[in-house]
Formats: sequence, C-alpha cells, structure tokens
Amino acid sequence: MRFLEVVFAILCSLDLCSCHNVDDIVPPSISDCPDDISASVELGESEVPVYWTEPSAQDDNGRVTLISATHFQGEYFAIGSTPVIYIFADDSYNTNECSFNVNVSVGKESFLFLNTS
Repeated sequence: MRFLEVVFAILCSLDLCSCHNVDDIVPPSISDCPDDISASVELGESEVPVYWTEPSAQDDNGRVTLISATHFQGEYFAIGSTPVIYIFADDSYNTNECSFNVNVSVGKESFLFLNTS
C-alpha cells in the first residue's frame, strides 16, 4: 500500500475524509503559494520569526487535506536558506505541493556598526 493510501485509510477510519473516488485523477489546485521569502536578523541574533499567508488548496471533487508541512508561518528560521513545503491531497489520493524558500541573512544595517576605523 502506498504511503498516501495508508494516510487516507487512517483519516477515513476516523471519519476525517470521504471515500476514495477512483474517477478523480485531477490533483487539488493550490492558492496563495508564496514566492521565496527574504528576512534578516540583527547582528548577534541567529534566527528570526517569519510570517506569510499560508497556502490553501481546493478540489472539484471533494475535500482537500493538508497532509504535510515542513514549517508554518510564525516559526523561527535560522540564517541560511530553508525550504518550506506544503503537500495537499484530495480524497482520491491526488497530491499537489507548494514549495518556496525562506532566506535569512544578517541585516545590512548591522554591518554599518562593524567598521570602526
């Protein structure tokens, strides 16, 4: 059994989704998937909270479930580039994903105070 089939079997057993629709082959459509996001930290800091509008998904044949997200808005991100991935699935196990990067750097304003010569 594929991973998503197991996930949906569990969700359906808890009455959190409807039955599998074998005629549906179209994946959910995603709205509000952000572009890459840039943020900066102050000198001496190593991470910063980052906010965005979280993506959503719709399907023409029923309910869509967010089955996985690597991060959520408002979490703290460390200096560097961090991929963020949301995976949505419909009741027929069709999936679609939204992915973007959160790029955190040390703010340019912080470097102005480093030059003491």
